[in-house]
This record gives sequence, structure tokens and C-alpha cells, in this order.
Amino acid sequence: MKTLILFICFSWSLTGFAQTNLSKAPFNDTTFAILEIDTTNSCSAKLTGYLQNEFNSDDLSLIDSLLRPFIAERTNPDYPFHCGQEIHNYLYYYQFIAIKNNKGEKMIWVNAFCPSFLKIAHTLTKHEQRQLKKGKKQVSQESDDWHKHIICAFDGCGCFWELKINLTTKSVFDIQISGL
Repeated sequence: MKTLILFICFSWSLTGFAQTNLSKAPFNDTTFAILEIDTTNSCSAKLTGYLQNEFNSDDLSLIDSLLRPFIAERTNPDYPFHCGQEIHNYLYYYQFIAIKNNKGEKMIWVNAFCPSFLKIAHTLTKHEQRQLKKGKKQVSQESDDWHKHIICAFDGCGCFWELKINLTTKSVFDIQISGL
């Protein structure tokens, strides 16, 4: 299934679908990952009450059509930014988790973050590794692979945001843009 989705995204990128400008397309085959609910990750608490669902190739174009207006409406290309309300005019990395609610409606949880966030996370991980050697902290070596694990943040001022998309009703809800 993942191979099929990657093939479709690659095909779209050959036709000019994948652009770095947010107004053209919010994601491409190198900027998103499809994950499953991970109950060992504290960020999965946001998905309590939802069940894991299947992700298919049709979901990707529907997500794009619903996510694009959200990004256009919330993007502020200028300063000052209003933390917790606006997102930056950046290319984001996306994590998608297919879920369904108790009505059986298909949904996608979208977790978006700036590529620079990963560099910070990697730096912190190296720091934490030094702390681990000193016996001060326990660190998971897997926690910084965004293709496999949910990236969590409690701040970010538009560099980190999440939302849910109900694919059945074609609506965007539960929008959370990081603030101070």
C-alpha cells in the first residue's frame, strides 16, 4: 500500500504537482509519512477515542483539496506572526494517521512541522545523548525518525501545527497551531 501511494506521489511530482510553494501544493512524496497510532507515544493521547483506519491513494488528493484552503487562509508571509493563530509561509513536513470515529467516519490526523524543527530535535537528541552518558537522562534512539514516530512539540509559533480532517464530511476541525 505504501509503495502504491509513493508511486502516485512520484507521478504527481513529474507532472508539476510537487512545488515548494505552499500555495501550489502542501506536500509531496518527500515531505510526508503515513503512520499508525502509537499508544506508547504521549502525543497519541490526542487520538484517544479514535480507531486506526486504512489509508488509500484517494485519500491523498482529498487531503490536498481540503488542506490547501486551510493553509492559504492561515498563512502569514509577513511579520509579526500571531502565535497560535497563523502559520508561516514555509514548506512543512507532514505526518498522516488514518483514523475513524465512533460513527465509522474516515478521518486523517495531520501533524505538520517545519524542516528546521527536525534539526533542532536532532541537536537536542545529541545533547540528550551526552546527558545520558552522564547518567542524567534516558533517551530513546528512535524518537527522532519522523517517518516512524510522531513528532511532538508544545511550542513553535506556526512552525508546528496539527488538525483533523473528516474525509466523510469533507471538513477540517480540531485545529491546533502552536503558540507560546
